[in-house]
Amino acid sequence: MRLNLQSVSGSFEDFSARIAAHAAARPETVAIEDGKVKRTWCDFARIVRQGAAVLAELKVGPGQRVALMAENGAPFVEAFFSIIESGACLVTIPTMLPADAAARILENAAPSLILVSERLANALQEVLASSPHLKNVRVVSLAAFHERLCHADDRRQARAASPDDDFNIVYSSGTTGDPKGILHSHATRVAQSSGMAGLGFDETTVTLISTPLYTNLSIPALLATVWGGGRVLIMEKFSEHGFLQLASRERATHFYLVPVQVQRLIERPDFASYDLSATRLVYVAGSMFQAAFKKKLQELWPGTLVEVYGMTEGAPASILFIRDNPEKLSSVGKPVAGCEVCLIDDEDNELPVGEVGEIVGRSGAMMKGYYNRPDETRDLIWRDRQGNAFFRSGDIGYFDQDGFLYVVDRKKDMIISGGLNVYASDIEEVIVSHGDIAEAAVVGMPSARWGETPVAVVAAKPAARIDPDALVAWINDRVAKHQRVSAVIVRDALPRNAMGKVLKRELKAALIKQGMTLP
Repeated sequence: MRLNLQSVSGSFEDFSARIAAHAAARPETVAIEDGKVKRTWCDFARIVRQGAAVLAELKVGPGQRVALMAENGAPFVEAFFSIIESGACLVTIPTMLPADAAARILENAAPSLILVSERLANALQEVLASSPHLKNVRVVSLAAFHERLCHADDRRQARAASPDDDFNIVYSSGTTGDPKGILHSHATRVAQSSGMAGLGFDETTVTLISTPLYTNLSIPALLATVWGGGRVLIMEKFSEHGFLQLASRERATHFYLVPVQVQRLIERPDFASYDLSATRLVYVAGSMFQAAFKKKLQELWPGTLVEVYGMTEGAPASILFIRDNPEKLSSVGKPVAGCEVCLIDDEDNELPVGEVGEIVGRSGAMMKGYYNRPDETRDLIWRDRQGNAFFRSGDIGYFDQDGFLYVVDRKKDMIISGGLNVYASDIEEVIVSHGDIAEAAVVGMPSARWGETPVAVVAAKPAARIDPDALVAWINDRVAKHQRVSAVIVRDALPRNAMGKVLKRELKAALIKQGMTLP
């Protein structure tokens, strides 16, 4: 298997053409299913055409943006591709944000129309009421949209997309400060999706999606499956038992998961009782995936197991084939075909193998830029001696002599203790090897003596009891002197976002607010 992110060349085929081709070739094969709704390719293609016709009736089309705010399900997917077929740019709105953060996203995107599910309609009204700039935005419920499309003309000819046309905007933030809308073109999304064919995406694929469809983990999973002509199986909300039951019953072949999902699944005592023999690919991305869990994953789950590292702005940068590289489990693999990765220092000089620096990358699947934020887009770019533009990841890492990439920390989260760089991931790897620890995060706290000092926040496994002082001693016996933690804080669980990333800044702010002081 191989992941390839070469730029699209030659004649351009868009998603509308792919959907039409699959409907013609396999009209009665199931394309989309969510437990309540099942759509064949013929039905799905018709609904998408009718949805685009409804948007045209609403005077929405090329050059405009349509926001979509809905929970996981077939209606989300139908609206998603209706917007794409209309020629408009899709804006997915995270459903877990507070009203003011969601309002900032909508202010930046300035959509012509918002499609919203019934369940989230009241939440959207709260968002719109919080901003004077959103008072005149048109809102249509997904139920009303679906009712209208049932009576719409399904003979509408799709407008062929050009490679540089806007495809979608994904927001990477919004909880603090100004949101950044990551704008992808049709060319980048086609490059990402067609490149996934090397990971076995074809008409026999059954992809189980269990993370929110508005995220940039689920969107590539959805697009790759639709591009290949497979079947998309959608969970409204993830649960370990529900996931394993559905995967076993439906003979799912492809899974996109964040590390915390993998951890919770493989630590279930009954995991081995579920039949996952149809698995062809387990694709793990979204946050740090510790080596101990990769090792356990390869022992328990069949099929090709990969960890993919990248950024929403630039798609996958590297891929680790876990089963093929048991001695490299602390790495995130090698750069994917069509992607170039370099390391740079604080003066923007390129670094040699073995030296630690910021990871920068470029590929045929890079974003067009941050929507309406040219200054932030410019700040993201680093150029090599030939003038090629690379995107800064904000991550710190290094290459080993075999060409494997290691990510050691976020640049902003790196701890400087006594003038030495401390990488939280190194300490976290040690902590999770303790038999009673389910998850751990290390943050730098102010210290009168060291400037900053590492503090570990941990959650215990079920029925385990943690003695913080004993755990401090256990950790410090196993790490370098400058990595020693000053304290352990025990929590029921670590705060995470929709992509499973631990919210370290939230953890640190809470500890400071509680008045935690360290020598």
